[in-house]
Amino acid sequence: MLNMRDHRPQTTASLLDDETALGNIQQRAIALHQLNSKVQACLQCAQACRVSNYRQGC
Repeated sequence: MLNMRDHRPQTTASLLDDETALGNIQQRAIALHQLNSKVQACLQCAQACRVSNYRQGC
């Protein structure tokens, strides 16, 4: 059985009230920043490229 994620929009207030959600957002932001830094270090077009998303476990 698959676990379906709830894709409904959430208010900023509800995200800030939920420490688990806030921690997850912070962890993903850090991971995106680190990945973006590595990609920019490898590409000649670093000024025009930016990592905006990634999938974990793929």
